[in-house]
Amino acid sequence: MKNAYVMNVDYEFQLFDPHYERDIRKYHRMRAEFEFVYFFIGQGKGELVCHRQYENSYLDYLASIGLSPSISENKQGVFYWGELKNCENERKFNSKVFSHKLLEEYQLAPLNSGVFNSMIELRQFFKKNSFDNGFVLKSFYSVSGRRVHFYKTLSDQFLLQCEQYLNEGPILIYPYHKRCLDLGLRFINQKPMHRYINLVSSSGSFQGSLIGNGHFQNLTPLMLEKLEHCFATMERIGASVIKKGAEIDFTVDGYLFEDENAKIQQYPLSEINYRKSMGLLGESLKRYILPGHYGQWVIAKSPKVDCFEVLLEKLGNNLYSTNNCEGIIPLSPVGGQFFSFFLTYDCYQKLGKMKNKLLDFISY
Repeated sequence: MKNAYVMNVDYEFQLFDPHYERDIRKYHRMRAEFEFVYFFIGQGKGELVCHRQYENSYLDYLASIGLSPSISENKQGVFYWGELKNCENERKFNSKVFSHKLLEEYQLAPLNSGVFNSMIELRQFFKKNSFDNGFVLKSFYSVSGRRVHFYKTLSDQFLLQCEQYLNEGPILIYPYHKRCLDLGLRFINQKPMHRYINLVSSSGSFQGSLIGNGHFQNLTPLMLEKLEHCFATMERIGASVIKKGAEIDFTVDGYLFEDENAKIQQYPLSEINYRKSMGLLGESLKRYILPGHYGQWVIAKSPKVDCFEVLLEKLGNNLYSTNNCEGIIPLSPVGGQFFSFFLTYDCYQKLGKMKNKLLDFISY
């Protein structure tokens, strides 16, 4: 009998939200949006316990690109995205407070940043600190931009949000950074194994990945030097996480940003994902890219089509071809809030042109 797995992408809320059971329908809708990722990263592991119906045309298409999607008839299974086995350790390493404290250990935390446990501490901080370009409020737990907020100035709305989060636990404040490259480093069996370049919105929401070595070749020598320096720092941070008791695979996320003097600086630890991460999907998509080609995974709003078969018809000759290993692969089913697609070409300009063309199609 095959194992049955639950793609619990709502894992952080399972770990931290005291009202999880009350809001479980909302979180199961979240699972339904992104559980398709299992079909790509869980190949050969077992069957998926589903939170939505999948059209046969979608499952047949996945089979046509070399996958073997297997759906379980069970209603329960083993948690796949986050383990929920050693919850004390999992809360510790997934906490944004832990990440900030680790940055402080490396003397890399911004001077005008901190962790706060009360409104009194927060008001005292703002009496001594100001932000020319705005600041970010982050709860002690968050995922993909949720529970992360940008503010230009102090406001009643900001103070109210702080009070709400402080009822649950500590909060973080740090300067807004003009990001120019988001990075991820995956540790597998306690060794740094996979590097990612992620696509992230200004609010911190994950929007996909750049895939393939071609993207590194497009960077300027200065940016490549800064990238290598940041990855080296992320490796040292990951080694510290392991020394502090990490037992499972995890990802260190960081980024490069442009400071007020237009100089590139590193922020090598924005968070630790002590669980599976979306970078694993990017890693699995490398099978469709030829050496030197460019690939990109994009999360966009869902196209207005009646079914997956109609989507395939509209994409037509633009669909990925195994003959030249170029084209578009629709990754997710239709009918949800979001839609994921992957595309790969031998030319960076063509990749950008086809991406924009597809986004325009989705918009209508």
